[in-house]
Amino acid sequence: MKSQLPILLVAASIIGTLAGGGTTCYSCQNYMVDSDDYDPGCAAPDYDGMTDTDDWYEGCYVGINDDGTMGRWGDFIGESAPCEYDLWGNYECHCKGNLCNMGLCDECSNPTPRTYPPEPTTQPPTVLRCYSCHDCPKVDENTHIINGSDYNTCSLTLIKSTGSIIRGASSSDQEAGDCIDNGGVETCYCAEDLCNGAPLKNILSEMTDEQV
Repeated sequence: MKSQLPILLVAASIIGTLAGGGTTCYSCQNYMVDSDDYDPGCAAPDYDGMTDTDDWYEGCYVGINDDGTMGRWGDFIGESAPCEYDLWGNYECHCKGNLCNMGLCDECSNPTPRTYPPEPTTQPPTVLRCYSCHDCPKVDENTHIINGSDYNTCSLTLIKSTGSIIRGASSSDQEAGDCIDNGGVETCYCAEDLCNGAPLKNILSEMTDEQV
């Protein structure tokens, strides 16, 4: 004897739908000819044609585009305003209950705009400008300047044996105010535009104060 389980499951599914297990809505549109839900009569004032049933529908709705084309579908949005505009200027009317979307939104005399949370804004990357030169005890309007969003700090390096100054930029993890002394070479870092333009005499004075 063959099992009757598949037949019973199908019967139970049909009974569940008929008993209110899903919401049934008119489902059509009159502007995408190649789509399965295309129906040129979708805009009839009391439409009674294609339908769709789904357990996830929160209700039904009618959407009327600004060019006069329209559609009817099941509604997944549970807290929609009864009448509202979408982001593209088309208006929608939402309703609860099976096949409630047969009309043309005649009840919507003044639809309200639909509101959405604002899109997060992306700040442009910060571009740091630094002097870049070798053996330059001071800077002026002709000193070369480099810039880049990947620079974290400007750098100023003193070669102690010769007193030469090297100015540049760094993408390392050094923070503003850090100074690294490798014996014969000391490099300090700062994080403001053109902050590595201090004259040599100021640098030597600061180093002398630190050694006292």
